[in-house]
Amino acid sequence: MIASDVDEYLISDDKSGQRESIERDPAHHGAVETLHKNAIQPTIASSVVAPISPDRPSHLNFYRMSGPARAHVIDHDDEKRLQAQLGNAQSQQAKYVLNETGKTETFGEEAIDARATLYFKNCSDGEYIVDTMTTKVLLEGCNNIKVVFKKKVITGLVDIWKCNNVTFESDVKIGTLQVDICKGVTGVFKSKDLFSQCVWAGVFDLNLSFQDSDQKLTTGFDVMKKEHHSSMALNEQVDQFIVRFVKEKLTSELIVRLSNGFPTTEREARDFDRRQEENTRKLAEAAGITIARKKPAFKNPGPNEVCHCGSGKKYKKCHMAADA
Repeated sequence: MIASDVDEYLISDDKSGQRESIERDPAHHGAVETLHKNAIQPTIASSVVAPISPDRPSHLNFYRMSGPARAHVIDHDDEKRLQAQLGNAQSQQAKYVLNETGKTETFGEEAIDARATLYFKNCSDGEYIVDTMTTKVLLEGCNNIKVVFKKKVITGLVDIWKCNNVTFESDVKIGTLQVDICKGVTGVFKSKDLFSQCVWAGVFDLNLSFQDSDQKLTTGFDVMKKEHHSSMALNEQVDQFIVRFVKEKLTSELIVRLSNGFPTTEREARDFDRRQEENTRKLAEAAGITIARKKPAFKNPGPNEVCHCGSGKKYKKCHMAADA
């Protein structure tokens, strides 16, 4: 979803004091290709994602395609195409649920190996209960389906792409929910602590809620475009957003790029700049040097727009005076 050839979408700290940045090739949705280490910068994620094995599986141990003619058959071209969409998965196994309509099914341990990636593609009008561990879950091109997660998703990754009217319920921790080019995605978590972050782009009508809290959020490109109407022009095909709890409030923020290419949010970039400036000022004062205040890297919101700090208040009633 980024205009460049590679979309960098997860960042994490390691104990060496460096950043690990994981890049994703949009030509193969879901593929995680390379791992780089860079200098620390304000970033959009906190959980570490392990580097991915370069060895692509040569065969698939689990698959299912609908229709009597292909109930147990997957040809070599299908295998290569589907594996390319999965990417360089560490697991040597995948469970495909393809082209099903009107199915209601529960997957137990006998159906899916815990090392397998569960991949729903082009399914419609169905309901699936995942009552076993799986490595990660991908949904592509699905319409009007419901998926319930009862057991652990080992990587914590659920990826929803080009789907309409998809609902999922989660009784387990989801580390990163990735949603791209969708209309009508509803996620219901059993509790707030089971949700970490949702990274999304090109999505309309994204709904997140929690059974143990009144906190809920309805967002989408049209909503974010209204919030940023006077400060910048958003592009549905390019701009990404991230949903997290900010000061105990579920908040959707625009992901921006620093001059060195690192992804962050305006709020985090401002906070980082303020801390850096304050530290520099203290050092300068100790040396008897006066430093003028640095010009902000990002344009401030309009007075009646939502404040960049994530409080939900209008800018004029929050940080407008402090930013002056």
